[in-house]
Amino acid sequence: MAKVKATFHENYRIAVDVDLDFYWAGLMTPEERHASIVKRLEAVAAEIRRHADHVLGVSVLFGTVYECEHCGGRWAEGNATSNQCCNQDVDEEDARQARASAPEITSP
Repeated sequence: MAKVKATFHENYRIAVDVDLDFYWAGLMTPEERHASIVKRLEAVAAEIRRHADHVLGVSVLFGTVYECEHCGGRWAEGNATSNQCCNQDVDEEDARQARASAPEITSP
């Protein structure tokens, strides 16, 4: 039986962490804050392209955090319709499941 061994490396990258502490959440809406941060990161990416040799590409990447529309709790992965994080979400999911399991009434 063969054993796996690492014989080479690939996908080399440089990660640049940009200081974003000056983007205080309380001063802007989340949408304004996101747009402002992306604009700042695009400016940093342009500076890297301008000043660094041997760069094939510079990308602005970010993750997305999903939250409950009722309580603002982080959304758990794996369930698109219910997070079970608050009473309102639980009640809404119970109602959705009741509608889904209710017999369909058709008129003649």
